[in-house]
Amino acid sequence: MQKLLLAILTSLALPLSAAQFEGVAPLGSAGVEAARSEAIRDALLNAGLAAGASVRSNTTAQGGEQLEVRTAPVGEYRLLSEWEANGFWHVKLDVQSAAVAVVPSGAGQSLSGCAADRYRRKVLLTHFYVQQPGQVVDLMRVPENLQAYLARQLQDSGRYLPQQAAYQAAFQFNPRFVEPQQLPARVHELAVRYNTQFVVGGIIRDAGSSGQRVGVAADGELREGERKQVLNVPGAHFLRLGIKTSPKDRRFDIETFVYDGISGTLLSRQLFPGQVSGEVAQAEGTEFAGPRFFATDYGRMVEQQLQQVLGQIDLSLRCLPMTARVVRVEGKQVYVDAGGQSGLRPGDQLRLYRLQPGGLPVDTLSTPADSALGLPELRSGTFLVAAVQPLFAVGTVEGSVQAGDYVRVDSGKESRR
Repeated sequence: MQKLLLAILTSLALPLSAAQFEGVAPLGSAGVEAARSEAIRDALLNAGLAAGASVRSNTTAQGGEQLEVRTAPVGEYRLLSEWEANGFWHVKLDVQSAAVAVVPSGAGQSLSGCAADRYRRKVLLTHFYVQQPGQVVDLMRVPENLQAYLARQLQDSGRYLPQQAAYQAAFQFNPRFVEPQQLPARVHELAVRYNTQFVVGGIIRDAGSSGQRVGVAADGELREGERKQVLNVPGAHFLRLGIKTSPKDRRFDIETFVYDGISGTLLSRQLFPGQVSGEVAQAEGTEFAGPRFFATDYGRMVEQQLQQVLGQIDLSLRCLPMTARVVRVEGKQVYVDAGGQSGLRPGDQLRLYRLQPGGLPVDTLSTPADSALGLPELRSGTFLVAAVQPLFAVGTVEGSVQAGDYVRVDSGKESRR
C-alpha cells in the first residue's frame, strides 16, 4: 500500500520534463490575455507545489482555526507554448529554478511536507460528467467505473475511507456551457447524508479521437471510429480481407473538483490533459477502467491520468486535519461518527468546534463574487476518546457540546495525551 501511495505522489511531483509545468484557466469574457495570466499563475503554482509546500494551522482569537498553505518559491520562467481547447487556455512553462520534489522511501512525508498520520479521512466520490457522451460510446459504464477505480485506489492507500454516490453530483453541469454551477449547499447535504468529510466530483472534458492509421483487416469486426474497405481481388470477399482505417490519436482530459463537506467550499480544481497514439479504439463491450481497457495504449494513458488525479486529491486533503461530527450527547457521554476504522483510539484528544451561530460565509474579494472561503467556527472545548467501535467513538467533553458540533484532530500530529 505504501509503495502504491508513493508511486501516486511521485507521479504528481514530476513535471512535464526537467523543469516544465502546465497551467490552465477558463477562457471567459475577459478574453485571452486574462486567461493567459491565470494559466501562467496556475503553472507557477504547480511548480511551487512540486518544489514543496508548508501548511500552518492557527487558532484565532475567537477560537476558530485557520489553515495557511505556502508553496515553495520559484524563479524565472519561459513561456514554451500556449493553446486553446474546450474553452480553456493552456500554457506550458519552463520554470528555471523549480525543484522536483522526491519522496524518499519510508519517509512518511507527502509532497506538501505533511507528516503522514494514522487517521483516515472520509471522502465521497460523486458523479463524473462526460461533457461529450458520444466520444465514449465504445466504453461501458464510464462514470460508474471511474468512481469505483478511484475508490479502490483511495481505500488501498490506507489514508482514506471512500464512499460512492453513483448518481449524485456535487455540482450542476450543462455540456453547452464550459463552467459548472457550484452548489455549496448540495455539497454539504451530500457530506451529511453519506457521513463524509470531503466530496469529490469531476468532468471528463474530452475523450475524442483524431487522425488515421491504416492497416489490413481480415475479419468483420469494426470498432467505434473504424472504417473498412473490402479489397476487390479474388477471394477477398470470402476472407473479408480489406483495408481498415482506425483513429490514430485519442485524448483524455479530466477535470476534478475537491470540496470541504462542512462548508461546501471548493478546495481545489485542476484539469489533467492527456493524449496518446496507437491502439485507441476499444473493442465492443470493453469496460472502462477494466483489465481489457488498461491493456490498450489508450487505457494505459488513462490509467496514468487517473494516478495524477489520485495524487492531486491526496495533495489537497492530507494536510487537512481529520474531522468527525458529534451525533449524540447523553449526559457526560458524547458519540462521534468516526471510530476504529478512522484511526481513533482510546486516549485520543481532539478539539471541539461548532459553526458560529448566525455566522455568514467568508467571501473572497476577487471574482467570482459569490465564491465563499468557508464558514466561521468557534472552539467550544476538547473531546477525550474513552472507547471506540469500528464506526463510532464514545468519550467525554471539557466545555460545551451539542449534537452537530465537530471534533477535529490537531493538524499534522496524532492527538494523544
